[in-house]
Amino acid sequence: MSIQALNRFRCRQYELQTQGGFCCGLSIALAVHLTECAEGLSLPLTPLQAYKYIKEYMGAVRMSGNILEDTTTPGFQTFRQRIFNLHSRYTCTIFPEKPFVKGCGVVLLVLSVGDTCKRTDNCAFLKNSFYPMNHEGIAFYGTGDEIFIFDPNAGGMIIRWNEDCFTPTAIHAVDCALQKMYKMHDRMQGARTANVVRTEMIAKNAMPYGDCI
Repeated sequence: MSIQALNRFRCRQYELQTQGGFCCGLSIALAVHLTECAEGLSLPLTPLQAYKYIKEYMGAVRMSGNILEDTTTPGFQTFRQRIFNLHSRYTCTIFPEKPFVKGCGVVLLVLSVGDTCKRTDNCAFLKNSFYPMNHEGIAFYGTGDEIFIFDPNAGGMIIRWNEDCFTPTAIHAVDCALQKMYKMHDRMQGARTANVVRTEMIAKNAMPYGDCI
């Protein structure tokens, strides 16, 4: 088996806000959060640590608003508004590309979400697919064989990946993991899936960190 699913948690962005999708702002905020967490460590960040940091952060996102009453929890106004500000500012921005290879750290995943029955390309990234870029997530690839993936529609999961003929690259592994995640946790229960179209980097010369602090 080339992909083994390890730790995972569920997330559905429609349960977290009432103002439409905020996958771009949330993904950027999470990517910067991981970058800042890594700066405070004496050893390189691991996928398991990334998983824990993101799960904790998403707990704060869930606490920050009451979707039924369409209200923001006192004390979380700035925290929550920051995500929406990032989404509004960067949702159409193309950041510098970043190769997704062992040791690359955290990257933004530019994704295409669509009907599973209409998807015949299992790795849009490598085949220059025409799939529309309509969603974002993040991934963290450390120095070992584990990868952490987060998609706002489905949640977070760590996978252990070994190269074989079915998943010859890490991007293939991420695509396969996203299919599993959408079957398990997406609100449409596998009727749609996500494919990686681009991998991008968050850097100080690409966007001001002040937006995220």
